[in-house]
Amino acid sequence: MTNKTYQFNIGVDIAKHKVDVSFSDQRVVSFENNQSGFKLLLKEIENKSQTRVVMEATGGYEKPLAHFLQDHGVAVSIVNANRVREGADSIECKLYVTVGTILINLIPKLLPSSF
Repeated sequence: MTNKTYQFNIGVDIAKHKVDVSFSDQRVVSFENNQSGFKLLLKEIENKSQTRVVMEATGGYEKPLAHFLQDHGVAVSIVNANRVREGADSIECKLYVTVGTILINLIPKLLPSSF
């Protein structure tokens, strides 16, 4: 394990046939989970030495992409999804509060005044 700090982080959700990729600039793009898709993803990574790709362990589906990226100079972190989810409940609750606040402020503006 290294203590290097990366300027860019990319999150990857891996399925058998596709990978969904969330970039630091908030874009989300899907690629095929094969060499062609990996090459397209690699083209999207501008600063390879300053980028870390974080993906969950998915019973092996993550390995070809992880090896491909590492072979091309991109740092990869594979995380245990159960450990990530342990802390997710509090984040999810905060998200619900934010959504609720937005809805409370937005709904009166969208409803007719006679409501």
